[in-house]
Amino acid sequence: MTQPHDALFKLTFSEPAELAAMLRDLLPPPVLALLDLDGLVALPPEQHSAELRARTPDLHFQAPWRPGGYAHLTILIEHQSSPDPQMPYRALRAAMRVWEQVEGPRLPVVLTLVVAHGERPWTAPRRLSELYDAPPEAIAGLKPYLPELELWFEDLSVTPDDQLPGQGGGRLALLLMRHAHEGRTLPLLNQHLPLYERALRERGDHWAAAVLKYAIYLNQSRVSPAETERAMALLHPPEREQVMSWMQREREEGRQEGRQENLVRDFRLPACASPDKPHPPAGPPATPLDAPRHERADQSAGRPPPRGPPPAGRGGGAQGAPGRAARDPWCFARPSPQRARPALRRLTPRA
Repeated sequence: MTQPHDALFKLTFSEPAELAAMLRDLLPPPVLALLDLDGLVALPPEQHSAELRARTPDLHFQAPWRPGGYAHLTILIEHQSSPDPQMPYRALRAAMRVWEQVEGPRLPVVLTLVVAHGERPWTAPRRLSELYDAPPEAIAGLKPYLPELELWFEDLSVTPDDQLPGQGGGRLALLLMRHAHEGRTLPLLNQHLPLYERALRERGDHWAAAVLKYAIYLNQSRVSPAETERAMALLHPPEREQVMSWMQREREEGRQEGRQENLVRDFRLPACASPDKPHPPAGPPATPLDAPRHERADQSAGRPPPRGPPPAGRGGGAQGAPGRAARDPWCFARPSPQRARPALRRLTPRA
């Protein structure tokens, strides 16, 4: 079952312009001068194995080098509560899948960006050499002869709100994902309605309805009409009706099965500890998020350190249920209770 985080991330950053805006904030300036991000092209899913399409929510793009040739970019979204210790190996495999299809004598550059938004900072290995099963002294001595890869990383848990990369809809999506574990996504969306309205004009009601659903779904406390009316009023009538119908279905299923069981069964998310946790009053954000990242950096205590792949020599959409996707802009494909309960029993360890 597709995670809501995966669905929002893919819906947002499958748009080349949105991804390009994020990469402009993350890539080193010398690389930006050589890579034409205006030429980003999404690689069709059929170019990847069925196993890969079913197992990962990765995004795959090509971008031309200005002097000639192409670079490949793979975007991995990692939202597990425990970081994946095999992530450097996953990044290497992403590169290998591209290289295995190359017929010429030279290999294209493959950049793999990992976007993590766990509750705590990333603590798992970031280098491939950290996975080798050998004494550290042996790895150091064999370093010139062993494959090495260091993750290109964006850890949302340690990135301040005013330094999140991207523009418009991309930045708003990352902001909601960064705070999703706190369970106050709807008040957060209301705090940034100007950014939401701008992104709606750029991305359309389909995307805006998906963002509103995400904020409602992951909000821990009970959602009142007053909390949704301002964002709902920005949508056109068809999308507004779709969101309202979706909310009604959620309420009915919540009464029948319980909100906590739905979250754990359908999306494997941690259960909410305090469903009625009060939210702070809405207000304007401390730092305007609608400005380019370098301008936001000027307003903070100092510029953030350069981000991007390590320098050379350092070594180191969601699928909906049949019949609903056409009328629902972002269908979570919630299974019926009769179909879901056997799966839940299989996941429960025997005593």
